[in-house]
Amino acid sequence: MAPRKKFLPRRKISRPSAVSNHATPPPDRIGLLAINPPPKPRQTLLPAPPVPSFSRHHHGR
Repeated sequence: MAPRKKFLPRRKISRPSAVSNHATPPPDRIGLLAINPPPKPRQTLLPAPPVPSFSRHHHGR
């Protein structure tokens, strides 16, 4: 219970800070660009190989 009580007040202080940071365009742009580019190219590479493989399998059948 002690750690939970400490977390509650800490989250309350972080909540207003997060809202202020999110409202700013610099942090939002950097966060979106940093989290968007890595997962985007990785996901496109994964589905690329399975797509042609499936097509060939269907044609071969």
